[in-house]
Formats: sequence, C-alpha cells, structure tokens
Amino acid sequence: MTSPDIDVHAPPAPGERVVLFLHGGGYLSWSAHPHFLMGKHSRGLLAHIPSVHRALAVEYRLTDISPRAMSEAERHPFPTALLDALSGLDYLLNGLGFAMENVIVVGDSAGANLALALARHLVENIQELHARVPEKFPSATEVPRYYLLLLSAWSDMGTSHAGKGTSAERNVDDYLVDIFKGPLGEASKRYPGPLGVEAAEKHEYISPASKNIDVSFKGFPRTFIEVGDIDRFYDMVGTLRQRMVRDIGEGRDGVRYFEAKGAVHDHLLFPFSEPEDKAVLEAIGDWVEGDK
Repeated sequence: MTSPDIDVHAPPAPGERVVLFLHGGGYLSWSAHPHFLMGKHSRGLLAHIPSVHRALAVEYRLTDISPRAMSEAERHPFPTALLDALSGLDYLLNGLGFAMENVIVVGDSAGANLALALARHLVENIQELHARVPEKFPSATEVPRYYLLLLSAWSDMGTSHAGKGTSAERNVDDYLVDIFKGPLGEASKRYPGPLGVEAAEKHEYISPASKNIDVSFKGFPRTFIEVGDIDRFYDMVGTLRQRMVRDIGEGRDGVRYFEAKGAVHDHLLFPFSEPEDKAVLEAIGDWVEGDK
C-alpha cells in the first residue's frame, strides 16, 4: 500500500520511513491484502505519519487447524510465520534499500505476537546479522533503533492470565468471547508445532508475557504499546508493558503506552470508538515524528 504518487518499488527518499505490517487473526485467518479489513491499519498509519508513504503487509502463512492438514509441516506452525516476516524485512532492507532505523514494525493481536518474535530474533542473532550485512547492522552488539508498534498484543498464548477477576473474564463487553477455548484455544495448541503445546505457557517467542517465565527485553527497540481498557487481552498487555519498561525504560527511546478508554480488542479496525481511535493514531504519529 502506498501514497498515490509513490512507486512501490522505488528506493527510499531521504528521511522516508516505511511500515512493515503483520496482521492479526489468531495465526488462523484474515489477510494482509490492502482491501481486506486489516488494510485499515496501514491506511490509518499512512494518514497520520507524514514520513511514511508506503506499507508492506506480509501475507505470512497461516496455521491450519483443520483435519485436512495431515502433517505438521502442512499446518505451518512456528516458526513459519516468523520466517515470512523476516523475508518481508529482508525485502525492505536489501530489496528496496531502507535503513533499519527507518522501519516501523507494526502488529495487531497475533500480528503483535509475531512482531515481538521478530524483534527477539533480531536481538538474539545480531552477531550473525552484523557479519552478513554490516551495512544494515553495523554493530555486532546492538540492533539499530527502529520502531515497534504493538496493538492489542496477544502476548500470552497460554493461560497464565486466565482466572477470576482477570480482564479475560471481566471484560464482557469485548467481542472476543473466550480467548482460551474455541479457535484461539486451538491455535495456542497448534501454533507452537515442534516446540510442543507447553510452549504456549513457557516459551519467550510464543508467550513473552506469560507469568510462568521471566522474559528479558533487553536490546529491544523503542516500542509503542496500545490497548483498549475493555480488551480481554488487557492484563497480558499490562504484564508485557511492565517487563519492557523494566528492561528498556520509558519515554522516547523506551516504551510509550496508550490506553484507549471504552475500546475493545483491536478497536482501530472498527467504528466503535472513533474519538479514541483518532487520539491513538495522532499519538502514534507524534511518537514516530518526534525525531524530526
């Protein structure tokens, strides 16, 4: 998706930033196509971040939980989606020529889970990235300070945020009915694939906000975390925020947080809370453009 006067394949203009968008859908459904529902996220960002003129939405392979997916490989479990996200990033950096520090990695819901996994992969493999593409990763110890935008992050695929009094139970006005059963519950079993079902409870790439493990976020980039206060994911996003603030701090180069009042899960996709939607997008634009 691009602004009307931009060639999608053109090298970046001076100061141009770009969105790498990873869509939600529980790793089971939805699409990155700009005319699909999820395209609203990219359109909103293009309209509110002046230095962004195009967005690459990755059509990553979805996890198949149907009986017809006979083999594990056919189900596209972890790390299939992560490999596809990496391919998208590689295209922006080495295909088009963007600098890492001008990339805005955006994910909503399961896409935010994937964005967190991508960030962790970069941190854990920085020495290899430096050796292979030193012009894009000039340091062997630190990833360039890009942008990480997390919307309604599904940051705990396990059950550590379940139980009486939790947002998963009390936020009954959210359209998500049960985040531990049905399709999302099945996804939490299938998506970990070769890591085993227990990975949903105790793996930093799958559930970085799980209370069953203590996960480090040292080396992560500046991050904007957004969630609605009646989102069933509210509590897990709160845990994620606390851990990231502990490890990378708050403010311009740490964590920025926005809590949308009266807003449901992934509310920017729907016309439920338009005043809050506008405020969120304006805050994101200010966060990105604050460097200028």
